[in-house]
Amino acid sequence: MSEVSVAVSRDAYLHYAENDNRILTIKQWAEINSISLATARRIISRGEGPPIIKISPRRIGIRIRDNRLWQERSTLRPLS
Repeated sequence: MSEVSVAVSRDAYLHYAENDNRILTIKQWAEINSISLATARRIISRGEGPPIIKISPRRIGIRIRDNRLWQERSTLRPLS
């Protein structure tokens, strides 16, 4: 399985999203969600982000499907 480039665009994300098990780096996850890397790290450290996958002792990532579910949970619903 080839690695998604660090500068992944939204169009590339849609292409890679076909495989929900692909893992994004934190930098890729931040870019896809239009947030800064600092904000991404803050969200993760507060436990407010999607589940984190430990890729190696010094590397973490986020599955595409977990990002999608996190986005759905984070969507605001109109008040009735």
